[in-house]
Amino acid sequence: KLSEDLNRQLESNLREEAATKIAADATVTIQANVTGTTAALAAAGLSFAFEIFDPKGASVYKGSADVASGTASTTADLKAASLWEQPADNSPTAALYTIVATLSDKGAVKDSVNVTFGIRKLKFDADKGFFLNDKHVKVKGMCNHQDFAGVGTA
Repeated sequence: KLSEDLNRQLESNLREEAATKIAADATVTIQANVTGTTAALAAAGLSFAFEIFDPKGASVYKGSADVASGTASTTADLKAASLWEQPADNSPTAALYTIVATLSDKGAVKDSVNVTFGIRKLKFDADKGFFLNDKHVKVKGMCNHQDFAGVGTA
């Protein structure tokens, strides 16, 4: 249960972070939640160790945080981060990072989870449009007007 909850929370936080704070130099906020009563969590002495590995498997960040009121968080600054881009031939060679989050209780490892994420650079320009990883991307959509709101559309 803890692994599933932690994995879901880390993935959610990373998606939000990736959508808002991406650049060649990236800032990643890692947040992990532990479920339990406040008194039990305070007495447990829980802490997380976080390690980030780059797409080649090299460690690029190590940090830790105590669990306070069920939450542990830290911020990692990644210099010259490899940007996640879909390869032209659709092969699965995207530049993805991995976070290893390890939960400990007074030094004894209780659980560990790996979360894979990518870093992208987003830019909106009022005159030139949308850029993903410094490449112009034409945004396409539709304009669906509702002339008869009570009838609906098919």
